[in-house]
Order: sequence, then C-alpha cells, then structure tokens
Amino acid sequence: MGRIAFVILLTLGIYLPTVSEQAAQAACGEFRWPVKPLSDPDRRSVDFHPIATRVRALRHRDRPGITIGTSTPRISKTEFHTWKVRARAVQAKLEDDNDIHLVISVPRHPSKTMIVEFPKKSCVASRFKRWKIAEARQQFLNNCGTVSSSSWLDLAGRITLVGVGFWDEQHGQTGVAPNAIELHSVLNLKGDCHKASTGGGGGGRGGCDASYPTICIPPPPPDLDCSDIRYTNFTVVPPDDHHLDGDGDGIGCET
Repeated sequence: MGRIAFVILLTLGIYLPTVSEQAAQAACGEFRWPVKPLSDPDRRSVDFHPIATRVRALRHRDRPGITIGTSTPRISKTEFHTWKVRARAVQAKLEDDNDIHLVISVPRHPSKTMIVEFPKKSCVASRFKRWKIAEARQQFLNNCGTVSSSSWLDLAGRITLVGVGFWDEQHGQTGVAPNAIELHSVLNLKGDCHKASTGGGGGGRGGCDASYPTICIPPPPPDLDCSDIRYTNFTVVPPDDHHLDGDGDGIGCET
C-alpha cells in the first residue's frame, strides 16, 4: 500500500491492525477485536479513573447514532472511560473467542441484565493493560469458579466490577442489554461470587440448607420465619427454601 493511500485511510478513521494484532484477531475474535482487549491505537486515550455508575444507568445510555461494524474504531465517551458497577452475578460461559462471558444484572432485578467480558491473556495483542486484563480474569476464576464452553455456569452473589465501556452488536447473545452496551475488557473484580444452588432442602453442609451458605439453617420442614432464627443480614441464594429474602436482594432477614 502506498504512503498516500495509507494516510487517506488514517484520515478516514479506518483502523489498520499490526501484524501481532492480526494474529490475535485470527486466533481469538473478529468484531472490533482490537478495541475489546485495549489493543487499538486509541487505548492510551482511555481514562482509567473509574466513574461510579449502575447497571441500570448503563443499560439506559444512548447508543451512538452510527452503524457500528467490525472495523469501527473506539467511539463515544462511553468507550473512552472506565466504569465501576455493583451488580448481581447471574451466569457465565467460555465463548468461542476465548472470552469469559459473564452476565450481570441490576442487584434487585435479575432479569435486567448486561454482559461483561474477560479476554484470554494470549488474545491481548498489546502489553498496555495485558496484565490487568489477565489479573481480572483470574479474579473471576478465583471468586466464581471454572467455566465451560459447553454449558452455562449459574452464579449467585454480589460483585463490584471495573471495566472499559464497549458498544457491541446486538445479535441475540445471552444477557445482552437493550442497547448492547458491555464492559469489555473487565480490569477488576471483587465480591462474593459463587455457584448458585440448584437443589432444594438438604443440599447444604451437614444438614444445613444450601440456600444460606454463610450460616447454618436446616432445610424445611418446618418452614421457618426470621422470628424463628437468630441470624440477620446473611447471604441468600436461590431457591431460598424458607423465603427469608422477601425483597429478592440476596440478603436474608435484613435489619
């Protein structure tokens, strides 16, 4: 390609990946791949001082009024900032591009979801934030458990995430927000994330109901109320056999 043509392409904002970035794209992802793992030319222009927000607010952000394609460079304020959210962990899976796809939700409304992603270290072409991306992925594995490419891992618990805003395409992916916003890549994860209980009474530790992992309450029968137990403000995961989490926020017998 001649120098004049190269300059014209840059002027038009068309991204030309390096050889290493092309290799990562071929082995990992395709759609806007350099932008996703912070390997694009504009990565150093991202503000890495997190802005505190909510899943609900991100789901309601206006999508850019342009057609976003495979080679679209980093766009809009959303993609030039990092965002910090508290959320409910819902489910996760290992995708074909080697990303860990985590569905999170508004803490008290598990049906109001969005997606956050954890790329594999070998898929991050640039060294710029590679270690942070790899660290966040390990934080997920340490807190939430191992994920599979063949089935979804159902999760429970509250987590706090920091990640870079990203506009994905809407193609019916599990957990996608109405505006297809994501945090991609996630740079930090903290909190209580664990495999969700799949069974009812008796599935816990030594006669303790698995719906209450941090305390020991026997499974029904009988059906217990908060007035029947001495615990308050404890973690509750589905199916909440004693119905001790009346508002569905993951905390039982709140005071």
